[in-house]
Amino acid sequence: MLSNSEQTEKTQLPGDVCELAQRAGRIGYRINKVVYRGYQATDKLQAMHDNAIEARTRLKLDAETEAQAQEIADLRLKRDQERARQRQEMERRGSRASDQIKRIGHEEQLRQQAGGTRSPHEAPGR
Repeated sequence: MLSNSEQTEKTQLPGDVCELAQRAGRIGYRINKVVYRGYQATDKLQAMHDNAIEARTRLKLDAETEAQAQEIADLRLKRDQERARQRQEMERRGSRASDQIKRIGHEEQLRQQAGGTRSPHEAPGR
């Protein structure tokens, strides 16, 4: 009695392969596997196979495209952050310079109110 897998294998083998297996068995050989070269699938099966390959390829390309888009978005965000940091630093420097000018002006005004003493920035002899 043949097992299910053996029965399935026997029913799927073409006549030539069954005959080959029987003759090989008579002389002490056992055929384990048969490789079909140039085997043609039905049109429907081939179309299903082609569609599956096409779908996998499309998914892979979509994933790569999305990864590139994410990398570009990350790069843009990084550059925008760097520009914002530079802008803040320039504003901070401008604010310091403005504060320093105001402070010097205020100190000068206090000196003038205190009795007309000379400013340390003023040239001697004036």
